[in-house]
This record gives sequence, structure tokens and C-alpha cells, in this order.
Amino acid sequence: MKALWIESAGTVRYGELPDPMPPAGWVRLKILAASVCGSDLNVYKFGRQYHVEKRVSGHEFAGVIDQVGDKTSKWKVGQRVCVYPQLYCGVCEDCKEGSINMCGHRKFIGGRDYNGGFAEYAVVPEYVLMEVPESVSDIEAAMAEPFAVGLHAVNQAGGPRLKGKTLVIYGAGPIGLFAMEAAKYYGVKQIIMLDMVEEKLKIAREHGATDIIPAAESAEMLQEKVMELTGQRGADAVVDAVCLDVTINNSMHFCRPHGIISVVGLAKANCTVDFRYLVSHELTITGSYTYTTEMQDCLKILESGAVKTEYIANPVVSLQDGVETFEKLVKKPEECLKAVFIPGMAEKP
Repeated sequence: MKALWIESAGTVRYGELPDPMPPAGWVRLKILAASVCGSDLNVYKFGRQYHVEKRVSGHEFAGVIDQVGDKTSKWKVGQRVCVYPQLYCGVCEDCKEGSINMCGHRKFIGGRDYNGGFAEYAVVPEYVLMEVPESVSDIEAAMAEPFAVGLHAVNQAGGPRLKGKTLVIYGAGPIGLFAMEAAKYYGVKQIIMLDMVEEKLKIAREHGATDIIPAAESAEMLQEKVMELTGQRGADAVVDAVCLDVTINNSMHFCRPHGIISVVGLAKANCTVDFRYLVSHELTITGSYTYTTEMQDCLKILESGAVKTEYIANPVVSLQDGVETFEKLVKKPEECLKAVFIPGMAEKP
């Protein structure tokens, strides 16, 4: 099969790998679409930490089942599915409580442990499959995984309780835009989006942000603008899809007392936080790590037609264009949102 793999920092290869065969309880998928995560870009920029040569990345993907292993209970050839890429144990305390994203025994498809979706085929265990509704496109299905990350971040910020309220989203990249779509679905009245890139703010405005603020201004100016837009009340919640000292602290000052800051960005390990302000305003800062049931919820949301996410896919290219696409994502990120590979798509002339 044709596949794409990260060989070392700054080096992506496209070539032939053996066709995988599904073991018992697993299925093989013919990949329809696979999108690139920021974690894939980090492997590209800083080098892989895999123990297997030619490990195929890509944990955001959809495909059609073309082979079924022995002892597979319900899945049939021809079904279109997407994949929950974290293989949780199901028996630890976290799993039993429903926090499968916290399972300490997790293994990962499309990274450290198993090959992923940047190929013509991938094999996965049947218990991580989700059937894709007919009305949901292949690209939307592949991006159900990052959509779930955005939905989980909004859920951590209040979810349905945000109906009719105000939400600030810091960062208009893919996760910020997915969070915006989740907020729209929940009926958030005012969605204020901040980003450094004007083009991304324009896209956010075109697709549902009620207000946009260029984030290159001073912290004081940004805080003044958010307060002005909220009638000096402050936002009910913030989703921080950046996670830097300045965004965390700005987010706190954007909020009304008792506001919630949901941090989904993983950009920096340590941040300096103004705890005096946090305590005196009884704010809540919560982490948002991947998701639990939200991926299935996203498929239902997409099936309902309440929101559309395919506009976030940019660029959409053939798998063979993967080498130059990774380079573009790093060198010209302002021109991209969520890159999507389509195996079998005609390459550029």
C-alpha cells in the first residue's frame, strides 16, 4: 500500500509499505480521508519517539471496512466508519467512571503504538469503530475526532448551560473553530473570537462568530474590548485553545466573577497565573484533554445538519502531496487550517 510516514525531524517519506491484515477482533479500513493534528506536526518538527521504523501517523481518519478479522462481532464489509484512536483498557478505575481519556493503560492508533490513517489502509480493533451517518461527508467524518476535542472543551466550560450566554474563544485555529461550532450548536448567544491572524478571524466571522478581536494588541486593550462587547459584564466562559501566560491571564480578566476558563491548548508546560485575581473573582480554570463520548456526539450533531465543519479542511490534498503539505503547515501556517489527505485523490499536475 501507499503510505506516508515521518522518518525524522523535518523529514516525511511517501512510499510502499506492506498491506496490513486484521487480526481477530480487528477490521481493515480502506482510508477515505485523514486529517493532520497538531501532534503530528510536533512529531514532524521535533522528531518521532516511536520504537518502530516507518510508523504511519494520523489518528484522525475515516474509512470503509474492506476486511474483517475472525471473531469480529457486528461489523461488515462496506460499512463507513471513523475511529476513536485511544485504545483504553475498560477495566481501570478511570475507565469504569467513564473517563476513558484518563486511562493509564492507553495505547494509540496513529502514533506510538499502531499505524494510523496516513495510508491507503489501516487496521483497528472493532470496539473503537463508529458508524458514519450517510449525510456526513468523508472529510467531516475524518474530522469528527478533532471536532470532539473542541466539543469537550466547550463542555468543560459549561456545555448546554452556556445557552444564551457569552463565550470567548482564544485561538481561531482548527480546535478554536470546532469549539465555535459546538458553541453554536448549544445556542451560545455571543461568541467572541481572538487570534493573531486576520484571515482566520475572517473565517470565524463568516461561520458564526458574533465578534472578532485581533489578538496582537496589548493585554489591557484586549480586556477593554471584551468588556466593551459584553456591556462591562465580562464573558461567562472562555475556551483557551492557545495556553500561554498571556492568554491564561487575559482569559481570567475576560470573565465575569464565577466564570470558567477551559484550557485545551497544550503549547506550554508552565504558565504564571495571577492567582490573586483568580481567588478574588472565584474563577474556575479547568483542563480539557481529548474527549470521552463527544466523538459519537459530534457525528449526531453533524447528522442533524445543525452545523457544518468541512470549511475547516484546508488544504485538502492527495496522500502523495503529503511531503510538501507538512512543509507548508510549518512554514506557512497562516495559509492553512486543517490539512486533510485523501488517498487515491488525483495528485496536482
